[in-house]
Amino acid sequence: MRVLWPSGQTTVLNGVALDARHAVAAPAAADVDADGAVAGADVMAVLSAWGAIDRSQRTARAADIDGDGMVGPRDVVAVLSACPVGLSCRPVLSAWSAG
Repeated sequence: MRVLWPSGQTTVLNGVALDARHAVAAPAAADVDADGAVAGADVMAVLSAWGAIDRSQRTARAADIDGDGMVGPRDVVAVLSACPVGLSCRPVLSAWSAG
């Protein structure tokens, strides 16, 4: 089952029976790839969508966390702030800026 959220995020549930009922919670705004965790992949998704966005592109819309119509520093800060303690997204950012 695939759930397309208005934010642009997509949640995929595998092995769902057609006659079953499921409660699916919307992912956190900083969980750009909607995999259930804020991690380095979310930082990379925001950096990959950097700049003004086309609202019709789901991935770019998901990366615009603050909803201001462009992916910029505030969106990166939002993802980094949402990274759990013990899981550092910052090395991903360092590797991206050095590359």
